[in-house]
Amino acid sequence: MEINAKNRRILFSTFTDIMNNVYEDRKKDLKQKFGQNLIKTYLIEGHVGKNKVVSHNDINKFFVDNSTNNNFDLDIYETDEENFFKLKIDEVELFLDAVSNQRFWQIHTAFDSESSDEKMRKLLRTFPSLDRVWLTKNLLQKTKKYSMWRGISLKHNEIAEKGKEDYEAESINFSVNGSTQKKVNDFIDLLKNNDEFNYSTGISRISVSSSSGEGENKILDDIKYNGKFSTRGKSFNRHLWLINKIYDEYKEKINNIEKEFAINYSDNSLEGLPINIEFERNDLNAKYIVETIFSSKKPFNLWGYPKKLSDNYYKIFAVDLHNGNQGKKINFEVTSDFITVYLPKGNCGNTIARLICNIQIHLDSMIKIWGGDEKNDLF
Repeated sequence: MEINAKNRRILFSTFTDIMNNVYEDRKKDLKQKFGQNLIKTYLIEGHVGKNKVVSHNDINKFFVDNSTNNNFDLDIYETDEENFFKLKIDEVELFLDAVSNQRFWQIHTAFDSESSDEKMRKLLRTFPSLDRVWLTKNLLQKTKKYSMWRGISLKHNEIAEKGKEDYEAESINFSVNGSTQKKVNDFIDLLKNNDEFNYSTGISRISVSSSSGEGENKILDDIKYNGKFSTRGKSFNRHLWLINKIYDEYKEKINNIEKEFAINYSDNSLEGLPINIEFERNDLNAKYIVETIFSSKKPFNLWGYPKKLSDNYYKIFAVDLHNGNQGKKINFEVTSDFITVYLPKGNCGNTIARLICNIQIHLDSMIKIWGGDEKNDLF
């Protein structure tokens, strides 16, 4: 069913109707009907303009030009609302909401997960100026302040060492579903206190419930670390409330990195601070860390030439393949114990979020992150 929403009010009302239909059928113990998919929202960071305020026309032109240049089958439809568009990739409808922020977008859809996930992957693969929003373990844990946890998935996916692709890389997945917040917390603590599994507690998904007032407008959201939300319940507006709570924390972290920690030489003085990532695992080696992170492949999307200064010390000048660093290289120092990042001014803090998030999933979930000499709550 095509959704003809000329503004966000109509779209949100339509999505609430879909959510209520699914909710009522589930409550009656009926199977979800064909076409009654869960509403989904993808958080996307869009680098459309450089060093200027991005306008409605800029976003429209960005999609038109890139679709033409990349021979990408995408149609973009303007609406009655500024910075609100409908994108159509094949038959899949995606509603782009950049009304509140022209850099940090929300993309909503009522299509099934398989179709919408595939189109989002295709979109991000084709347009390097777009990237996912990466929700680190710390950010996901902060949702306890305003929601109740009902489930969690912890994940560790080892990446095979270069030259040993036939080696069976370790893959660990733990899940708890439909439970209480206390049981979810006890489950995490149990693994954190186990020497064999404590590095495997990277959060790949959480399920949270939220409601307004006396349990009104209750929703249940599945939130993935790559910025995908799937919701069910009674109110799409409550779903948006939850998204914006998380998004605001994310944007604050990104803006803080770009403002306070980006390195810049100005007026004969050096501004900014290095960003430090300290490993808790003691069985990693620097060569493996370098080859895993700077391979130019997903999920890290970093490419660079490593300079080996000793068996346990490398320097790397790297490029972020998603946004190209705007012509600037990011400097890294890597040992088996830590990574230090020198992010040049003008670069996107999203690079740091992606790095941290994927280290927690693929290398060590127990890393400590701080800026300069202080072990502050950087990310």
